[in-house]
Amino acid sequence: MDVRDVLWQPCDNVVSVSVMQFIGDNGYGNEVREGPEEAIDVIESIVDQSASCLLTWPNGYNASLDDAVFSGYFDEYISFMERDENNDWLQVGVPMLRLYGFPFKKGNSICVLRA
Repeated sequence: MDVRDVLWQPCDNVVSVSVMQFIGDNGYGNEVREGPEEAIDVIESIVDQSASCLLTWPNGYNASLDDAVFSGYFDEYISFMERDENNDWLQVGVPMLRLYGFPFKKGNSICVLRA
């Protein structure tokens, strides 16, 4: 199922773990429709049409999504988690590790959006 094809209607709760970064990216053979900024539109739809939501995605994977996050676009809803040298996840103000796959494999910091 492609999240972009879901007809969003008002609902109680939405939980999405590590999905948003793939919207607008063809790394898995996904059709690119509007480009990477499409993820921002999907997130806005979820926030607007759900009573509450919890969305997470790694930083450094979708440049348009990162630009929106780090320019303050989602400041009302966003918090960050970052891995430390012991591979423990800690909540941070703004993550230092914004690159995907460096210095640790996979996600090194994530965005947590709650609305």
